[in-house]
Amino acid sequence: MTFAADKTRITVVGILIAVTLAAVIAIGSRSPSQTGAIYTNRTFGFSLRLPADYTATEAPNTNPPQENGTADIIEFAHGSDSVQLTIMYASYASPQLTTQSLLSNFPSVSGMQTQPFPIAPGNTGLALHADPAHPDEISDVWFGENGYLFQLTAFGDGVSALLPIAHSLTLF
Repeated sequence: MTFAADKTRITVVGILIAVTLAAVIAIGSRSPSQTGAIYTNRTFGFSLRLPADYTATEAPNTNPPQENGTADIIEFAHGSDSVQLTIMYASYASPQLTTQSLLSNFPSVSGMQTQPFPIAPGNTGLALHADPAHPDEISDVWFGENGYLFQLTAFGDGVSALLPIAHSLTLF
């Protein structure tokens, strides 16, 4: 091999290394608003991935626990688009949630279209079509765990973020 060929090969390898390093640095330096962030709640035993530019705001309840009382409200929002997670004390909320298991506490569910929604191994919640203006869109995802009923509800264009958030749930 000639000196010129070696020099060209070294230059090409150097450029490839520089481009690779630049790509690694660019990916590693993205802020959470560009890639989304993981929200973890150790009190209620779950984590989920937020869409890019969404933030989380918690509003814990300070009242004593009572059946069907609110334990916590967490809003995941970007502007006026949001997905609200309401966590309720609910001894009846089993990991295998069905429309029938909710009727005595939520009679309005009987008029809604529902379908099973897999949350985690051994945990199946319900996807609800609760918005009459958009009957084909899932507006809520409810599930039970550890004596709580979790209700994810979309507001505004948050409906586009609801399913990605619900599918990213991890229970622990």
